[in-house]
Amino acid sequence: MKHRVWLAQVNFTYGESSVFLPYSVGMLEAYARAQKDIDEAFTFAGYIYRREPISDVVERIEQSGGVDVFGISAYIWNEQYSRALAAAIRDRWPGCLIVIGGPQVPTRENPFIIWDTADIAVQGEGELAFASILRSYLGRSGHQHHGSILRWH
Repeated sequence: MKHRVWLAQVNFTYGESSVFLPYSVGMLEAYARAQKDIDEAFTFAGYIYRREPISDVVERIEQSGGVDVFGISAYIWNEQYSRALAAAIRDRWPGCLIVIGGPQVPTRENPFIIWDTADIAVQGEGELAFASILRSYLGRSGHQHHGSILRWH
C-alpha cells in the first residue's frame, strides 16, 4: 500500500470566487512524481488551497484514507491558518510527518520555536529537498524527524 501525501498552500482570496491555484506545492508533487521510486511508493491524495473550516479539511482527508506525509507551503497570508491546520493534522494523525517550507520558514537556527507542530522545516527551494524527505521517510524505521532543518541553496 502506498504512503499518502497531502499538500497545503492556502490562498489569500480576492473577492468571493477568486483564488490562486497552489503552484508551489504542485511543483513539489510534479518533481517528486517524476522520480520513479517516489511515484511507486507514494500517492499524492490532494491539495488544500482554499481557506475552509479546518474540521472540513480533516474530515476530507479522513474520508480519503488519511495522511502519512503532510506538506505545507507557508506564506504571511496563510501562516496562522496553516499552523492551526498542522496542529489539527498532528492531533488526528500523531505519526504523520509534517513538513513546512516557503517564505515564512524563519532563517534563524531554530524555526521550530514558531512551528512547533512541524517535524521538518525546509529553507530555500523545495523540490529536491521534498523528494529527499520522502526517500528518507521510506527508510526511517522508527526514526524521529522532529526538529530537522533542511537548508537547500
